[in-house]
Amino acid sequence: MWAVGVLVLIATQSLAIYVPQRLDGLSVSLADIVDQVNNNVTSTWQARHNFHPDTPVSYLSSLAGTRPLDESDEDHLEFIEQIKQNRAEYEANSKQDRVEANSSEDDDLETMGCQNAKGLPRNFDAREKWPECPSLRHIADQSNCGSCWAVSVANAISDRLCIASNGYFTGQISAQHIVACTPNCWGCNGGWPQLAWRFWGHNGVVTGGDYNSQEGCQPYTLAPCEHHVQGPLQNCTLLGKLKTPECKQNCYNPSYESTYRFDLKKGKKAHMVPRCNAMRQIYEHGPLVAIFSVYADFLQYKSGVYQHNFGDSIGLHAVRVLGWGVENDIPYWLVANSWNDHWGDHGTFKILRGENEADVEMGFNVGYPQFLQV
Repeated sequence: MWAVGVLVLIATQSLAIYVPQRLDGLSVSLADIVDQVNNNVTSTWQARHNFHPDTPVSYLSSLAGTRPLDESDEDHLEFIEQIKQNRAEYEANSKQDRVEANSSEDDDLETMGCQNAKGLPRNFDAREKWPECPSLRHIADQSNCGSCWAVSVANAISDRLCIASNGYFTGQISAQHIVACTPNCWGCNGGWPQLAWRFWGHNGVVTGGDYNSQEGCQPYTLAPCEHHVQGPLQNCTLLGKLKTPECKQNCYNPSYESTYRFDLKKGKKAHMVPRCNAMRQIYEHGPLVAIFSVYADFLQYKSGVYQHNFGDSIGLHAVRVLGWGVENDIPYWLVANSWNDHWGDHGTFKILRGENEADVEMGFNVGYPQFLQV
């Protein structure tokens, strides 16, 4: 079987997903992490120098812009309860599920003991199933803004609209509209993906595009930047702390001919997805959004199946899950990040599947296009 890294199962009374953030410095330097990972013969992944060793921890933490849920906020209570239920079911049933799915080791690698995953392929990549949807291949750049919670949801909505419309809709949903206008979130200072899905359902979201793309009603106005040691873009740290864009109810792209009201796309049924339903959700409806704890070693990911080995937590991050597979007998989730395509494996990464690595399986969340019958 596979080498299992540190299993992060954090039991807190007040919050279902929470890892304390370390902002005063890392206990293991970014430079040392690369050597430690690559010299570890049991490591299932490879590292490289994605970030300069002197990169401020406050900046690194700002890239992980998903805020912990707050039990004192009524908007969060529903999601907190769903995550707590997911954790309880995981802890109570995961071992029993494996026993019940005891047909073969190969089958276990495919389904991870989940009966709902029976009959699904061993390897699945949404980009291959729906080649007519260009958004699936898009890797966003959130810039020097803690907008992962909005960018990941905007990208997943784009994917799901294209898939549900059988390729009729091929544009992008505006991450800027979500980051600027979602109530009870903090824009570039962080937010929560479920509230972004809910905003899509209650208000609707207009189309958009990348910075300077002249695409859609409200394209992203925050410039892409180099999050990494070397690259063709301006270094993100030189941009300084970016302010959240102003919420606007008009199409500010002069090249776009539609009106704001006519351009709005609406969704419905925002909800959390239990671990054992996630694979079928992706297979039938397209990518979903996951939340996980970012550890210092993840920042230096290059390739392979990530498992936490070294370093502190710097915060929570929201990403888009494109599929799953098995690599060298190690099951993984295939995930798109939002730090541009210079990071990781052309902007994507793989993370251990079935063991709740870095709490990635506790916070799956989705929504559906309003016109879809579900």
